[in-house]
Amino acid sequence: MKSSARGSSASPIKNAFNSGANKYPEAVPLDPQDECYADIGAGPRESLIRKEQEAEFMKLLDQLAWPHRAVLLLHFVEDFSLDEIASITGTPLGTVKSRLHYARKTLRKLLENQYENPA
Repeated sequence: MKSSARGSSASPIKNAFNSGANKYPEAVPLDPQDECYADIGAGPRESLIRKEQEAEFMKLLDQLAWPHRAVLLLHFVEDFSLDEIASITGTPLGTVKSRLHYARKTLRKLLENQYENPA
């Protein structure tokens, strides 16, 4: 496990899988204080636009099935390898790959629909 990028605390997504108390939680919040989300040097307008875009993206992520959303977040946000995700979720590697594939495909369609039919 890569501890340097993640620090000593376990991720909320990993905890959701390991707790067993709530098999499919509704949403796993991202830490807004995380340094990768910081808008260093951005003005108030850019920060507001960024926050609005993040909120829209989170709404799209919430439309994914929990297993697909979890694999997507574990891989791209938490930077876990596919093997690590298989271990965390207790699923075969092939299932993790399939979930990641379908999560990306579904998210791509949701993004396309959003831009074709803006609210």
